[in-house]
Amino acid sequence: MRGARTLMGMTQKQLSEATGIPIPSISGMENDKRPIGKAAAKKLGEALKFSYKVFL
Repeated sequence: MRGARTLMGMTQKQLSEATGIPIPSISGMENDKRPIGKAAAKKLGEALKFSYKVFL
């Protein structure tokens, strides 16, 4: 997830604003401390222009 976010030139704050997912949750997902559920994956996929399936 961090790679996709970096590729799109987004900060965690920008990704949070685009998805509505809180920054601590994004950080946890990027550090494998929080699972990425299907609903979050869909929001991330839309914001990062990737298929949501790559985040599951």
